[in-house]
Amino acid sequence: MAEKFDHLEEHLEKFVENIRQLGIIVSDFQPSSQAGLNQKLNFIVTGLQDIDKCRQQLHDITVPLEVFEYIDQGRNPQLYTKECLERALAKNEQVKGKIDTMKTRELGRQNRSESRRRFDLRIFNFNISRKYLLTDQS
Repeated sequence: MAEKFDHLEEHLEKFVENIRQLGIIVSDFQPSSQAGLNQKLNFIVTGLQDIDKCRQQLHDITVPLEVFEYIDQGRNPQLYTKECLERALAKNEQVKGKIDTMKTRELGRQNRSESRRRFDLRIFNFNISRKYLLTDQS
């Protein structure tokens, strides 16, 4: 999978470099540089075709729209991943806290039930002992 991304990254870097060079040619255009301009334009068209071929290999990859918003804002898209992980960890801790609370409550209920059962058993044993003591005295 990484090879597909490496291939795409390589084509994108070449494309960006050709665009940069095209900007230089256009900003200082002289009629004598027409052949170089035409060649750069052909490189750009070829670069777009190469990028399109990579797109076909990566058709199953989805990118969240928020990543593009980060890029539009001039932010590093890796920050999106970092912030998503931080939010997931925070949510995980929150859910873990809720689970722990519920377990503690359930354990408390079980302890109360067990205590009540033991208390009832002691009362029952006391009543039986008292009954036998009363019958023995008669």
